Amino acid sequence: MSFQQNLALLSLLLKGNHDAAAELLRHGGSRSDDFVRFVEQHWLQLFVCSLLKGSPAREWLPPKWLVELKTHSLQQWAAQERLVRELFRLSTLLKAAGHEFILLKGPYLAERFFGGIDRRAFSDLDILIRREDLAAVERVLCASGFVTNSSILLSRRLTTYFTHSFDFVKPNVSVDLHWRFSAQLTHRLDYQAIWQQKQIFTLRGHRFWVLPDEYEIVFNLVSIFKDLEMGIARLRSFIDLYFILSRVSDQLDWEAFLEHRKREKVLRISVSMLDLFFELFDCRDEFPKVATMVAREQRRIKVVPVKHYRALMEAVPGAARNKIWASDLYEYSRFTLFLWWVVGLPFRIAVYHPDKYARIKRRMSWMGFARPERSVEPGDPAQVHRPTK
Repeated sequence: MSFQQNLALLSLLLKGNHDAAAELLRHGGSRSDDFVRFVEQHWLQLFVCSLLKGSPAREWLPPKWLVELKTHSLQQWAAQERLVRELFRLSTLLKAAGHEFILLKGPYLAERFFGGIDRRAFSDLDILIRREDLAAVERVLCASGFVTNSSILLSRRLTTYFTHSFDFVKPNVSVDLHWRFSAQLTHRLDYQAIWQQKQIFTLRGHRFWVLPDEYEIVFNLVSIFKDLEMGIARLRSFIDLYFILSRVSDQLDWEAFLEHRKREKVLRISVSMLDLFFELFDCRDEFPKVATMVAREQRRIKVVPVKHYRALMEAVPGAARNKIWASDLYEYSRFTLFLWWVVGLPFRIAVYHPDKYARIKRRMSWMGFARPERSVEPGDPAQVHRPTK
């Protein structure tokens, strides 16, 4: 089964057209095995398991895989319940220390937009804090048993300029501590507006700050774009967008949305990702206001030909083709972007690839180029051992 056929089948299930999905599988011969691999590659097991409950499409899928899918989903659900309990403890800890945070993705996304923790997979906790609170929140996390999985290169100021989050871990729990959505030279996202317009969401009796609906969409669009650029995109993020838009698109002022994205230098990225989303799932009629807005911005959109969908979505991490494709959606020249990428690369390696960074440091030490370790104050996160995540 081709990428497009798998995508068509997933789209039918997503929209609740189960009879049509069953027909597609029934006449597809060996396509069911291809769909199994497709679901696993795009991290959709938990979601597809929830879609297939009572679906006639089950008859045409491998029985052994359906059992494995159910087992995997129950294990994933149990892991997510542990993360939810850890979220409640983390929330209590940070509130007691006087630190506000905004809950991103994970249990909030699953509960609000998918209808339950057991319908959308997540493997860590993502929270957004104010950049000026970063060091203090790090100390709180480390004092409570977390260890940092990210390194500081040269200085904290430089490292946080070229990156957007630090990783913290303890047994069975990983926390991504964000101070912005993405570290890019061109982006001017209005974090003041985000904090001013934040909303309250109640999860099992616990109240959390969450993104305003407009920025829930922006966060998703920017994340999709960055994953495509890095060659690590999965259809799961586009399905997130489908459910977010299903809930909030009719309430948003899309003219204002355009103006805000133009001011923030992410308009081309936003409309191009929305256009790609509509092409992938053929769902413009479900979101007429958004589709109308995107159609008016056609001149800004970088259209992806159908034949390139698979190459873009299933690229290898770091694929040069994806980076070249993405460079056309920034509002700076490719040369400027390349310089930014080269200068920022060591900082990104230190933060997001600790094993690679450790190997580089060892080689430099052998060659006599090791930089003396900076002095740190007691309790500074830099003193904490950084294990592999």
